[in-house]
Amino acid sequence: MTAWETLEIEPTDNLTAIKKAYAKGLKKHHPEEDPEGYQQLREAYDFALKQAKQGIVHTATKTAEPLQDWALDEKAVIPEHPVDEFIKKVQNLYDDFFARLEIDNWETLLQADIIWNVQHSEQLQDELIDFLQEHPYLPSSVWQLLEQTFHWSEQKEQLQERYGEETTSFLIENIAHYQQLGYDCFQKEVDIDYERYLQLRADAQAYLRNDQLEAAKAAIDRAFQLFARDPDLWHLKGVYYLRNNDYRAALHMFQEKLALSPADPDGLLYSAQLHFHFKDFQSVIADCDQLLAYHEHHVEGLFLKIKGHLELNDEVTAHQWIEKAIELHPDRPEFFPYRSRVLNEKTRNEQIELPEPTSKKKRRLNNMLFYLFMVLRRAWIYVFVFLIMLIPPIPFHYTALFLIPILWESGIGIP
Repeated sequence: MTAWETLEIEPTDNLTAIKKAYAKGLKKHHPEEDPEGYQQLREAYDFALKQAKQGIVHTATKTAEPLQDWALDEKAVIPEHPVDEFIKKVQNLYDDFFARLEIDNWETLLQADIIWNVQHSEQLQDELIDFLQEHPYLPSSVWQLLEQTFHWSEQKEQLQERYGEETTSFLIENIAHYQQLGYDCFQKEVDIDYERYLQLRADAQAYLRNDQLEAAKAAIDRAFQLFARDPDLWHLKGVYYLRNNDYRAALHMFQEKLALSPADPDGLLYSAQLHFHFKDFQSVIADCDQLLAYHEHHVEGLFLKIKGHLELNDEVTAHQWIEKAIELHPDRPEFFPYRSRVLNEKTRNEQIELPEPTSKKKRRLNNMLFYLFMVLRRAWIYVFVFLIMLIPPIPFHYTALFLIPILWESGIGIP
Protein backbone atom coordinates (compact mmCIF):
# COMPACT_ATOMS: atom_id res chain seq x y z
CA MET A 1 0.00 0.00 0.00
CA THR A 2 1.34 3.42 -0.92
CA ALA A 3 1.40 6.51 1.32
CA TRP A 4 -1.42 8.10 -0.67
CA GLU A 5 -3.60 5.02 -0.29
CA THR A 6 -2.98 5.08 3.47
CA LEU A 7 -3.99 8.74 3.56
CA GLU A 8 -6.90 7.96 1.21
CA ILE A 9 -6.10 10.82 -1.18
CA GLU A 10 -4.66 11.17 -4.64
CA PRO A 11 -0.96 12.15 -4.92
CA THR A 12 -0.72 15.90 -4.36
CA ASP A 13 1.75 18.62 -3.40
CA ASN A 14 -0.96 20.53 -1.51
CA LEU A 15 0.24 20.52 2.09
CA THR A 16 -3.17 21.57 3.40
CA ALA A 17 -4.83 18.59 1.72
CA ILE A 18 -2.21 16.25 3.18
CA LYS A 19 -2.69 17.68 6.68
CA LYS A 20 -6.48 17.36 6.43
CA ALA A 21 -6.14 13.76 5.32
CA TYR A 22 -3.83 13.05 8.26
CA ALA A 23 -6.28 14.67 10.71
CA LYS A 24 -9.08 12.54 9.25
CA GLY A 25 -6.96 9.41 9.57
CA LEU A 26 -6.26 10.11 13.24
CA LYS A 27 -9.96 9.65 13.95
CA LYS A 28 -9.68 6.07 12.67
CA HIS A 29 -6.24 5.24 14.05
CA HIS A 30 -5.92 6.74 17.52
CA PRO A 31 -2.38 6.31 18.94
CA GLU A 32 -3.63 4.52 22.08
CA GLU A 33 -6.39 2.47 20.49
CA ASP A 34 -4.58 1.46 17.27
CA PRO A 35 -0.84 2.06 17.67
CA GLU A 36 0.06 -0.02 14.62
CA GLY A 37 -2.41 1.79 12.39
CA TYR A 38 -1.26 5.11 13.80
CA GLN A 39 2.38 4.25 13.03
CA GLN A 40 1.52 3.48 9.41
CA LEU A 41 -0.54 6.66 9.14
CA ARG A 42 2.30 8.72 10.59
CA GLU A 43 4.86 7.22 8.21
CA ALA A 44 2.53 7.87 5.29
CA TYR A 45 2.02 11.44 6.44
CA ASP A 46 5.74 12.16 6.85
CA PHE A 47 6.47 10.54 3.48
CA ALA A 48 3.72 12.52 1.71
CA LEU A 49 4.97 15.79 3.19
CA LYS A 50 8.50 15.00 2.10
CA GLN A 51 7.38 14.12 -1.41
CA ALA A 52 5.27 17.30 -1.69
CA LYS A 53 8.05 19.54 -0.44
CA GLN A 54 10.61 17.97 -2.75
CA GLY A 55 8.33 18.47 -5.75
CA ILE A 56 8.42 14.80 -6.85
CA VAL A 57 4.80 13.89 -6.21
CA HIS A 58 4.37 12.83 -9.84
CA THR A 59 6.52 9.74 -9.18
CA ALA A 60 4.33 8.61 -6.29
CA THR A 61 1.40 6.99 -8.07
CA LYS A 62 -0.82 4.12 -7.03
CA THR A 63 1.39 1.77 -8.99
CA ALA A 64 4.48 2.98 -7.24
CA GLU A 65 6.61 0.85 -4.96
CA PRO A 66 5.37 0.14 -1.42
CA LEU A 67 5.58 2.82 1.20
CA GLN A 68 8.38 1.15 3.10
CA ASP A 69 10.65 1.13 0.03
CA TRP A 70 10.14 4.88 -0.40
CA ALA A 71 10.26 5.85 3.25
CA LEU A 72 13.34 3.84 4.19
CA ASP A 73 15.48 4.55 1.15
CA GLU A 74 18.18 6.60 2.85
CA LYS A 75 20.58 6.27 -0.08
CA ALA A 76 18.48 8.36 -2.45
CA VAL A 77 19.87 11.89 -2.66
CA ILE A 78 17.04 14.37 -3.17
CA PRO A 79 17.78 18.06 -3.59
CA GLU A 80 16.35 20.32 -0.88
CA HIS A 81 13.08 21.98 -1.74
CA PRO A 82 13.35 25.81 -2.17
CA VAL A 83 10.69 26.40 0.50
CA ASP A 84 12.53 24.21 3.01
CA GLU A 85 15.75 26.02 2.18
CA PHE A 86 14.09 29.38 2.83
CA ILE A 87 12.52 28.27 6.13
CA LYS A 88 15.94 27.07 7.29
CA LYS A 89 17.32 30.55 6.67
CA VAL A 90 14.42 32.00 8.64
CA GLN A 91 15.15 29.58 11.47
CA ASN A 92 18.86 30.46 11.51
CA LEU A 93 18.10 34.17 11.63
CA TYR A 94 15.56 33.69 14.40
CA ASP A 95 17.95 31.58 16.47
CA ASP A 96 20.48 34.45 16.55
CA PHE A 97 18.60 36.67 19.01
CA PHE A 98 20.26 40.00 18.30
CA ALA A 99 20.41 39.36 14.55
CA ARG A 100 16.66 38.72 14.65
CA LEU A 101 16.08 42.22 16.06
CA GLU A 102 17.78 43.93 13.10
CA ILE A 103 15.29 44.87 10.39
CA ASP A 104 18.03 44.92 7.73
CA ASN A 105 18.55 41.17 8.12
CA TRP A 106 14.88 40.50 7.43
CA GLU A 107 14.82 42.87 4.47
CA THR A 108 17.69 40.93 2.91
CA LEU A 109 16.03 37.58 3.60
CA LEU A 110 12.67 38.65 2.16
CA GLN A 111 14.28 39.67 -1.11
CA ALA A 112 14.89 36.00 -1.97
CA ASP A 113 13.53 34.77 -5.33
CA ILE A 114 11.30 32.22 -3.60
CA ILE A 115 9.15 35.05 -2.24
CA TRP A 116 7.97 35.95 -5.73
CA ASN A 117 7.71 32.40 -7.07
CA VAL A 118 3.99 31.85 -7.71
CA GLN A 119 4.49 28.09 -7.99
CA HIS A 120 5.59 27.85 -4.35
CA SER A 121 3.64 30.79 -2.88
CA GLU A 122 0.96 28.77 -1.05
CA GLN A 123 3.42 26.29 0.41
CA LEU A 124 5.76 29.09 1.43
CA GLN A 125 2.96 30.95 3.19
CA ASP A 126 1.76 27.78 4.93
CA GLU A 127 5.18 26.95 6.32
CA LEU A 128 6.07 30.53 7.22
CA ILE A 129 2.83 30.99 9.17
CA ASP A 130 3.41 27.68 10.95
CA PHE A 131 6.90 28.87 11.84
CA LEU A 132 5.70 32.23 13.14
CA GLN A 133 3.11 30.61 15.37
CA GLU A 134 5.89 28.62 17.00
CA HIS A 135 8.36 31.54 16.97
CA PRO A 136 6.32 34.74 17.50
CA TYR A 137 8.81 36.92 19.37
CA LEU A 138 9.71 39.54 16.79
CA PRO A 139 9.85 43.36 16.94
CA SER A 140 6.89 45.23 15.49
CA SER A 141 9.09 46.52 12.66
CA VAL A 142 9.65 42.94 11.47
CA TRP A 143 5.93 42.18 11.62
CA GLN A 144 5.27 45.31 9.56
CA LEU A 145 7.83 44.18 6.99
CA LEU A 146 6.14 40.77 6.76
CA GLU A 147 2.81 42.54 6.25
CA GLN A 148 4.27 44.68 3.47
CA THR A 149 5.57 41.53 1.79
CA PHE A 150 2.56 39.20 2.14
CA HIS A 151 -0.37 41.65 2.68
CA TRP A 152 -2.06 39.44 5.25
CA SER A 153 -4.34 42.20 6.56
CA GLU A 154 -5.94 42.48 3.12
CA GLN A 155 -6.63 38.72 3.00
CA LYS A 156 -8.42 38.28 6.31
CA GLU A 157 -11.33 36.25 4.91
CA GLN A 158 -9.04 34.00 2.88
CA LEU A 159 -6.80 33.46 5.90
CA GLN A 160 -9.76 32.51 8.09
CA GLU A 161 -10.95 30.02 5.51
CA ARG A 162 -7.52 28.47 5.10
CA TYR A 163 -6.05 28.63 8.61
CA GLY A 164 -8.96 29.29 10.95
CA GLU A 165 -9.95 32.13 13.30
CA GLU A 166 -7.20 31.61 15.88
CA THR A 167 -4.30 31.73 13.42
CA THR A 168 -5.79 34.72 11.60
CA SER A 169 -6.24 36.65 14.86
CA PHE A 170 -2.65 35.83 15.80
CA LEU A 171 -1.35 37.35 12.56
CA ILE A 172 -3.60 40.44 12.60
CA GLU A 173 -2.89 41.26 16.24
CA ASN A 174 0.87 41.14 15.74
CA ILE A 175 0.67 43.19 12.56
CA ALA A 176 -1.56 45.79 14.26
CA HIS A 177 0.88 46.21 17.21
CA TYR A 178 -1.85 45.04 19.60
CA GLN A 179 -0.20 45.52 23.00
CA GLN A 180 3.16 44.93 21.33
CA LEU A 181 6.02 44.54 23.81
CA GLY A 182 9.38 46.17 23.17
CA TYR A 183 12.86 44.77 22.49
CA ASP A 184 15.06 47.86 22.88
CA CYS A 185 16.08 47.06 26.44
CA PHE A 186 18.15 43.96 25.64
CA GLN A 187 21.93 44.20 25.48
CA LYS A 188 24.47 41.75 24.16
CA GLU A 189 26.43 41.91 27.40
CA VAL A 190 23.52 40.28 29.25
CA ASP A 191 23.52 36.50 28.86
CA ILE A 192 20.07 35.10 29.60
CA ASP A 193 17.68 32.58 28.09
CA TYR A 194 15.93 35.17 25.91
CA GLU A 195 13.36 32.79 24.48
CA ARG A 196 12.31 31.67 27.96
CA TYR A 197 12.15 35.26 29.17
CA LEU A 198 10.05 36.40 26.20
CA GLN A 199 7.69 33.50 26.71
CA LEU A 200 7.20 34.40 30.39
CA ARG A 201 6.64 38.06 29.49
CA ALA A 202 4.08 37.15 26.82
CA ASP A 203 2.36 34.72 29.21
CA ALA A 204 2.09 37.45 31.85
CA GLN A 205 0.53 39.82 29.34
CA ALA A 206 -1.98 37.17 28.22
CA TYR A 207 -2.89 36.31 31.82
CA LEU A 208 -3.54 39.99 32.61
CA ARG A 209 -5.66 40.32 29.48
CA ASN A 210 -7.77 37.39 30.68
CA ASP A 211 -7.86 38.69 34.27
CA GLN A 212 -5.92 35.68 35.62
CA LEU A 213 -4.09 37.76 38.19
CA GLU A 214 -2.33 35.10 40.22
CA ALA A 215 -0.99 33.35 37.13
CA ALA A 216 0.14 36.73 35.81
CA LYS A 217 2.03 37.50 39.02
CA ALA A 218 3.76 34.11 38.96
CA ALA A 219 4.90 34.65 35.36
CA ILE A 220 6.08 38.21 36.14
CA ASP A 221 8.05 37.07 39.17
CA ARG A 222 9.79 34.32 37.19
CA ALA A 223 10.58 36.79 34.41
CA PHE A 224 12.09 39.22 36.93
CA GLN A 225 14.44 36.48 38.09
CA LEU A 226 15.84 36.31 34.55
CA PHE A 227 15.91 40.00 33.65
CA ALA A 228 14.80 43.06 35.62
CA ARG A 229 15.71 45.95 33.32
CA ASP A 230 12.78 45.67 30.95
CA PRO A 231 10.39 48.69 31.14
CA ASP A 232 7.56 46.54 29.79
CA LEU A 233 7.92 44.08 32.64
CA TRP A 234 7.60 46.91 35.18
CA HIS A 235 4.56 48.09 33.24
CA LEU A 236 2.94 44.66 33.47
CA LYS A 237 3.55 44.58 37.21
CA GLY A 238 2.05 48.07 37.53
CA VAL A 239 -1.08 46.89 35.72
CA TYR A 240 -1.21 43.87 38.05
CA TYR A 241 -1.25 46.13 41.11
CA LEU A 242 -3.87 48.38 39.51
CA ARG A 243 -6.12 45.36 39.01
CA ASN A 244 -5.66 44.59 42.70
CA ASN A 245 -6.45 48.21 43.66
CA ASP A 246 -3.02 48.65 45.24
CA TYR A 247 -2.47 52.14 43.81
CA ARG A 248 0.64 52.97 45.84
CA ALA A 249 2.45 49.88 44.60
CA ALA A 250 1.23 50.54 41.05
CA LEU A 251 2.60 54.10 41.16
CA HIS A 252 5.97 52.77 42.33
CA MET A 253 6.03 50.27 39.43
CA PHE A 254 5.37 52.96 36.83
CA GLN A 255 8.02 55.22 38.36
CA GLU A 256 10.49 52.34 38.09
CA LYS A 257 9.49 52.00 34.45
CA LEU A 258 10.11 55.72 33.88
CA ALA A 259 13.53 55.42 35.48
CA LEU A 260 14.41 52.99 32.65
CA SER A 261 12.43 54.76 29.91
CA PRO A 262 11.80 58.43 30.81
CA ALA A 263 9.97 59.28 27.55
CA ASP A 264 7.52 56.39 27.67
CA PRO A 265 4.04 57.88 27.12
CA ASP A 266 2.11 55.08 28.83
CA GLY A 267 4.30 55.24 31.92
CA LEU A 268 3.95 59.02 32.17
CA LEU A 269 0.19 58.86 31.68
CA TYR A 270 -0.29 56.17 34.32
CA SER A 271 1.92 58.12 36.72
CA ALA A 272 -0.11 61.31 36.15
CA GLN A 273 -3.40 59.47 36.64
CA LEU A 274 -2.24 57.88 39.87
CA HIS A 275 -0.91 61.21 41.18
CA PHE A 276 -4.33 62.69 40.39
CA HIS A 277 -5.93 59.85 42.37
CA PHE A 278 -3.77 60.82 45.37
CA LYS A 279 -4.58 64.55 44.79
CA ASP A 280 -0.93 65.37 44.21
CA PHE A 281 -1.76 67.91 41.52
CA GLN A 282 1.72 69.41 41.31
CA SER A 283 3.07 65.99 40.37
CA VAL A 284 0.21 65.56 37.89
CA ILE A 285 1.28 68.77 36.14
CA ALA A 286 4.96 67.72 36.23
CA ASP A 287 4.15 64.33 34.66
CA CYS A 288 1.99 65.97 32.00
CA ASP A 289 4.65 68.58 31.23
CA GLN A 290 7.13 65.79 30.59
CA LEU A 291 4.60 63.83 28.55
CA LEU A 292 3.68 66.84 26.39
CA ALA A 293 7.33 67.72 25.90
CA TYR A 294 7.77 64.40 24.10
CA HIS A 295 4.25 64.10 22.67
CA GLU A 296 2.79 67.57 22.16
CA HIS A 297 -0.58 66.39 20.82
CA HIS A 298 -1.26 63.80 23.55
CA VAL A 299 -4.98 64.27 24.28
CA GLU A 300 -5.08 62.56 27.69
CA GLY A 301 -1.98 64.49 28.76
CA LEU A 302 -3.66 67.78 27.85
CA PHE A 303 -6.80 66.83 29.76
CA LEU A 304 -4.92 65.91 32.90
CA LYS A 305 -2.79 69.05 32.80
CA ILE A 306 -5.88 71.26 32.48
CA LYS A 307 -7.63 69.41 35.31
CA GLY A 308 -4.52 69.70 37.48
CA HIS A 309 -4.42 73.50 37.08
CA LEU A 310 -8.15 73.74 37.77
CA GLU A 311 -7.76 71.73 40.98
CA LEU A 312 -5.06 74.21 42.03
CA ASN A 313 -7.46 77.09 41.21
CA ASP A 314 -5.09 78.35 38.55
CA GLU A 315 -7.76 79.32 36.02
CA VAL A 316 -5.45 81.59 34.03
CA THR A 317 -2.97 78.83 33.19
CA ALA A 318 -5.79 76.34 32.69
CA HIS A 319 -7.41 78.71 30.18
CA GLN A 320 -4.13 79.02 28.28
CA TRP A 321 -3.83 75.24 27.97
CA ILE A 322 -7.49 74.88 27.01
CA GLU A 323 -6.96 77.30 24.14
CA LYS A 324 -3.84 75.38 23.09
CA ALA A 325 -5.70 72.05 23.29
CA ILE A 326 -8.51 73.42 21.11
CA GLU A 327 -5.93 74.72 18.65
CA LEU A 328 -4.22 71.30 18.49
CA HIS A 329 -7.50 69.34 18.41
CA PRO A 330 -10.21 71.56 16.91
CA ASP A 331 -12.34 68.50 16.15
CA ARG A 332 -12.46 67.34 19.79
CA PRO A 333 -15.53 68.80 21.54
CA GLU A 334 -14.41 67.63 25.00
CA PHE A 335 -12.29 70.71 25.64
CA PHE A 336 -15.05 73.27 25.12
CA PRO A 337 -16.90 72.57 28.42
CA TYR A 338 -13.60 73.25 30.21
CA ARG A 339 -13.35 76.59 28.44
CA SER A 340 -16.89 77.55 29.58
CA ARG A 341 -16.15 76.43 33.12
CA VAL A 342 -12.96 78.50 33.28
CA LEU A 343 -14.61 81.59 31.86
CA ASN A 344 -17.47 81.30 34.34
CA GLU A 345 -15.07 80.93 37.25
CA LYS A 346 -12.99 83.87 36.04
CA THR A 347 -15.99 86.21 35.80
CA ARG A 348 -17.99 84.92 38.76
CA ASN A 349 -16.34 87.20 41.28
CA GLU A 350 -15.64 90.12 38.97
CA GLN A 351 -17.84 93.21 39.43
CA ILE A 352 -19.62 94.05 36.20
CA GLU A 353 -19.80 97.78 35.41
CA LEU A 354 -23.34 98.83 34.44
CA PRO A 355 -23.97 101.81 32.13
CA GLU A 356 -25.25 105.05 33.75
CA PRO A 357 -29.07 105.48 33.49
CA THR A 358 -30.26 108.04 30.91
CA SER A 359 -32.72 110.88 31.71
CA LYS A 360 -36.43 110.69 30.80
CA LYS A 361 -36.11 113.55 28.33
CA LYS A 362 -33.27 111.81 26.52
CA ARG A 363 -35.14 108.49 26.46
CA ARG A 364 -38.25 110.25 25.01
CA LEU A 365 -36.17 111.89 22.30
CA ASN A 366 -34.51 108.58 21.47
CA ASN A 367 -37.92 106.90 21.17
CA MET A 368 -39.23 109.62 18.88
CA LEU A 369 -36.22 109.37 16.63
CA PHE A 370 -36.55 105.60 16.57
CA TYR A 371 -40.21 105.65 15.49
CA LEU A 372 -39.57 108.38 12.95
CA PHE A 373 -36.83 106.28 11.46
CA MET A 374 -39.14 103.25 11.30
CA VAL A 375 -41.89 105.29 9.55
CA LEU A 376 -39.49 106.74 7.02
CA ARG A 377 -37.90 103.34 6.44
CA ARG A 378 -41.26 101.79 5.52
CA ALA A 379 -43.17 104.80 3.95
CA TRP A 380 -40.51 107.05 2.44
CA ILE A 381 -41.79 106.49 -1.09
CA TYR A 382 -45.25 107.71 -0.17
CA VAL A 383 -43.84 110.80 1.54
CA PHE A 384 -41.69 111.51 -1.50
CA VAL A 385 -44.64 111.24 -3.94
CA PHE A 386 -46.86 113.36 -1.66
CA LEU A 387 -44.31 116.20 -1.62
CA ILE A 388 -43.85 116.03 -5.40
CA MET A 389 -47.59 116.26 -6.03
CA LEU A 390 -47.87 119.42 -3.93
CA ILE A 391 -45.85 121.34 -6.54
CA PRO A 392 -48.17 121.13 -9.66
CA PRO A 393 -51.75 122.53 -9.44
CA ILE A 394 -53.50 119.28 -8.45
CA PRO A 395 -56.53 119.45 -6.17
CA PHE A 396 -55.49 118.78 -2.57
CA HIS A 397 -58.14 116.10 -1.99
CA TYR A 398 -56.40 113.96 -4.64
CA THR A 399 -53.00 114.59 -3.15
CA ALA A 400 -54.30 113.83 0.34
CA LEU A 401 -54.98 110.26 -0.68
CA PHE A 402 -51.25 109.61 -0.25
CA LEU A 403 -51.56 110.56 3.39
CA ILE A 404 -53.53 107.38 4.03
CA PRO A 405 -50.58 104.91 3.71
CA ILE A 406 -48.35 107.37 5.57
CA LEU A 407 -50.83 107.55 8.47
CA TRP A 408 -51.25 103.76 8.34
CA GLU A 409 -47.51 103.15 8.64
CA SER A 410 -47.10 105.69 11.42
CA GLY A 411 -50.15 104.43 13.32
CA ILE A 412 -50.27 100.62 13.24
CA GLY A 413 -47.69 99.60 10.69
CA ILE A 414 -44.67 100.06 12.94
CA PRO A 415 -43.52 96.58 14.20
